[in-house]
Amino acid sequence: MGGLVLEDGTEWSPGPGLVVVWADPGVTTGWCVLRVPIRALLTLGQVESRKYMWWRVGQFRSPGTTVAVSSYLALCRAAWERAGEEDVVVIGYEGFSLRMLSTDPTLLEPVRFEAVLLDRLLAAGGGVVAERQMPGERTVITDARLRLWDLWVPGVEHGRDALRHALVFLRRFASQERLRKRVGWEG
Repeated sequence: MGGLVLEDGTEWSPGPGLVVVWADPGVTTGWCVLRVPIRALLTLGQVESRKYMWWRVGQFRSPGTTVAVSSYLALCRAAWERAGEEDVVVIGYEGFSLRMLSTDPTLLEPVRFEAVLLDRLLAAGGGVVAERQMPGERTVITDARLRLWDLWVPGVEHGRDALRHALVFLRRFASQERLRKRVGWEG
């Protein structure tokens, strides 16, 4: 990642980054890790700053909620350990919204995931807060947009959903000062 050149010709290095680790929980849990320079995000916005963004997506199928949360927290820990000293690290997950009546026992897996995740974070102390977004919030990032922005990864539907959430979070971070302060960015 090189320096950015602003419209006035000023060049500056990327500086502190926003590192987002997002989960799309379910029987198959999608995940996304991305890092974008905060100044690029705030100056250029979510769409234009993507060219300075590093990102990965994936998904895993686990035998149960505890294993899924442990895998996700291991991913969060790895991102935290690799983050720079000035980076802001945010972890997030998709909340649950009942959209149909069903007797499928896997339907409530996201609810169990959230309960175990929040219990683990509370037990760990240290004030780690997990951001939550509802399923409908990610729908503004369509398949067509992911393809247009060269962020499409075939074969990982749940990983793409986690990426959609992370991108929506970037948009919210760029536009909401209160959110930036809540997650630790005072810049």
